[in-house]
Amino acid sequence: MTKEIRDPLMIIGTLERGDVTVALEEEIKRTLALLYEAAGPKGKAKGTVTLTLAFDVQGVSCSVEAGVASKTPKQKRSSTMFFVTPEGALTQEHPSQIPMFPQDLSDRRNAAG
Repeated sequence: MTKEIRDPLMIIGTLERGDVTVALEEEIKRTLALLYEAAGPKGKAKGTVTLTLAFDVQGVSCSVEAGVASKTPKQKRSSTMFFVTPEGALTQEHPSQIPMFPQDLSDRRNAAG
């Protein structure tokens, strides 16, 4: 009589000689660290860790391939405000605002005089 493996934890534990459980543990740890950082002291963050088992049966043989993946929130990034000139370039100075500190006042004085 053959020894049957019915326990899912036993199947997962034997995959890749135990390396799948190590990978799953590491992915859970990494995901929780990222979620902790994303949530901050009073915020919230959600994520998932997924273990996928792909079965390939040929005759009486069965190959099992595991996949470990996670989804975490994208890292929050700040934005920078620019203005668009009529020529299609970006500038950080508002096009209709008069500069507070002109680059070279002598050029304006010489042109007026």
